[in-house]
Amino acid sequence: MSIRNSAEWFLGELPSDCPLRYLRKEQGKIQVRRLLDKEREREITSPSGPILNYTRRGIVWLNYLRIQFWIDHLRDQMAFRVLGRTHRTIIEIASWRDRYYVLRFWMFVFFLWFLGLPSVSQLSKVAVCVVSLALVLDIFGGLAGSALVWHSESVSHQRNLLISLINYAEIVVAFAGFYRTCRCLNIEHPSLLQSLYFSTVVATTLGFGDIIPSSTVGRLLIIAQLFFFVIFLVVLVNILSARALTPSDHPAKMTRLGMSPEEITGILGTPPQIANGDEPVYIYERLRVQFRNSRVVDVQVADPHF
Repeated sequence: MSIRNSAEWFLGELPSDCPLRYLRKEQGKIQVRRLLDKEREREITSPSGPILNYTRRGIVWLNYLRIQFWIDHLRDQMAFRVLGRTHRTIIEIASWRDRYYVLRFWMFVFFLWFLGLPSVSQLSKVAVCVVSLALVLDIFGGLAGSALVWHSESVSHQRNLLISLINYAEIVVAFAGFYRTCRCLNIEHPSLLQSLYFSTVVATTLGFGDIIPSSTVGRLLIIAQLFFFVIFLVVLVNILSARALTPSDHPAKMTRLGMSPEEITGILGTPPQIANGDEPVYIYERLRVQFRNSRVVDVQVADPHF
């Protein structure tokens, strides 16, 4: 099988009749550079202080340490270099990521079971914990980005919510594996169920007190897991309030009010326009608004990073 055939097998066919709003540019290195450029523009147009600026930039740079980022970059190379395509479809991007999230979750479940086997050597346990840490870092980068950087560019709030819940379940299982390996609880050899139970109690901040940390390592693990809980809350608030806090001068809200293109242009100014058959498409910063017979008929995200 040639490299080109392998790339086509991994990516699937690019539909010739795919709507413009379902096409996307690079999602790997070039997307990170694009996000950094947006951050520089935002710091000029909407200054918010060095703490937020450096935090947002750091989250964007963190993508270089994420497994998902490098898989996206590899798929970019397949699509744009090997196959010579000009776009990737949103369906292809979302599909492989969904499979990756499911695979990652079951890897954590396998690690939790594997770490409790009596025949597993200490070296193997260390290797598994290192892989788990890399996957946890991947989750952290995605959650932090959704909380502070690209939450407003999401394709679907419902999808964001579901992926965040999956990420939270992954964190619970991952830390259960850490608790089972480190022997940092008041139970000398916690079982799979006991480790998962304690991790769930920490993740929900219930604190029953029947199982407690017995070492500094255990306390540090709990602090780290609670930090993920705080980030998850921020992501959850962003998702649930994304539509409710839409400003009155936002094109989406104007659409719900039934405003015409002329009325929107009178408030927002004249947006750039591209040809799309017989219908004009006006491109805003984050939304694509399509008009037919002088009325808004469709609103879609223009360039999301989800």
